[in-house]
Amino acid sequence: MMTLALASALTFSTLTVDAASYKLSSNKLVNAQTGKTAKGYITYNKKLYKNGKIFSGIYSDKLYKNGKVDKKNYYVTGSTLYKNGRIVYSLVLYNGVLYNSSMRAVGKIVYDNKLYVNGKIKEGIVLSSNKQLYENGVLKKGFAIYKNRIYFDGLLYGDTVVFNSQLFIEGDLAEGLKVYDDHLFLDGKLAPGYMLYNPTGDPENFEAEVLYYKGFIVKGEFVYEGMTYIDGKIVLP
Repeated sequence: MMTLALASALTFSTLTVDAASYKLSSNKLVNAQTGKTAKGYITYNKKLYKNGKIFSGIYSDKLYKNGKVDKKNYYVTGSTLYKNGRIVYSLVLYNGVLYNSSMRAVGKIVYDNKLYVNGKIKEGIVLSSNKQLYENGVLKKGFAIYKNRIYFDGLLYGDTVVFNSQLFIEGDLAEGLKVYDDHLFLDGKLAPGYMLYNPTGDPENFEAEVLYYKGFIVKGEFVYEGMTYIDGKIVLP
């Protein structure tokens, strides 16, 4: 496996020499006159050496393999993505990190049908910038509730539906008293205890009232607050 070594061009300079100044001895680059190991970064016969050894790693923002620029691989130096020794400006996934214009992506981006948040797949449920619901980076399938709104296959559900015993209308959790499918809901949840509901809003229209218990119509004969009800409807004398 190639080991990457990061070197700063401010610390070391690369010296390109003529073949007569240096030579190879036991696979090491040495000074031709003194026989001492060459110091620093030196380009010899179109290959890069570091302290006498052929160099593999990152130097001067380029990736070297066996002394030559590796023109096949992506690599990161600092926080910038390169390929073939050049900055990558396209949207690229590398080593599980999404890069945008050579830098780690910022914000929410969908790439290859997966949602990335600041360059990484975000665990849990996340709403994308285009208002689609994702779970662990993948578009959420089926019904799902997120922040009191209901989604289906990742999109806000625009119809009326009861899910997990909660009532949603056009995607939002219902507010106030609502009757749906013969059930009474209060702020989206089945109304607690006994409750009379008058759909007309007229307090004197007793015949319109319906008696519910925990959101269900009270069945059979039942006395509530001194009045008799049969199947939820008041029996007037």
